[in-house]
Amino acid sequence: MKSSFLLMAAFAMGLSGCVQYGVPPNVQYYFKSKNQLRATERDALLGDNVSARRMADYYYFARNDRGLSVWWLKLAASRGDSVARENLRGIERE
Repeated sequence: MKSSFLLMAAFAMGLSGCVQYGVPPNVQYYFKSKNQLRATERDALLGDNVSARRMADYYYFARNDRGLSVWWLKLAASRGDSVARENLRGIERE
């Protein structure tokens, strides 16, 4: 009885925290403008692995396009980015 009460209390606190801030899901993965998207894409294509991972996150979480996300991760991984390699392993396990 006590453990189920604690579980319900923790669940309610988690829900109230999400509602309180009103944060829509995946909003952090969107770009502020088309210009910002284009600039990040350009930087990624010119060799910036952080930008390539940012593009992968955008396509995976904001656009729900797994194929393009994997493409961006493979690009960064081919240039030696260990984070991109790990993210690719995670996607392949799904």
